[in-house]
Amino acid sequence: MVHSAAFQPAVGQAAVLLVAAAVAGIVTNAPRGSKVTSLQRLRPLVESPYWEYPVGPAQQEVARTQLAAAEAARAGNQTRARYLLIGIILEIAGIASTMAAVIALIAKG
Repeated sequence: MVHSAAFQPAVGQAAVLLVAAAVAGIVTNAPRGSKVTSLQRLRPLVESPYWEYPVGPAQQEVARTQLAAAEAARAGNQTRARYLLIGIILEIAGIASTMAAVIALIAKG
């Protein structure tokens, strides 16, 4: 086994960084709940009295619901994008540490 002073810390650092990158990747792809429109709030809108009203309020309610869903999706995507960026940075750092360990190993002969 190689006991180079530069090799061991670089390998340990590479392992930690690559594990952290894997964790960030898992967090990025982990299933998450999403903000869902309350069905209790929408159910009365399909009842008879509402169908007799003008279309404008219904269209406005549909637009509000779609906007709320889009805002929730955007917030979730921004969080996932942050974790993805962190994972990419950690992966690059882990690969760089692995490269440093290999160079130290080759230099040691």
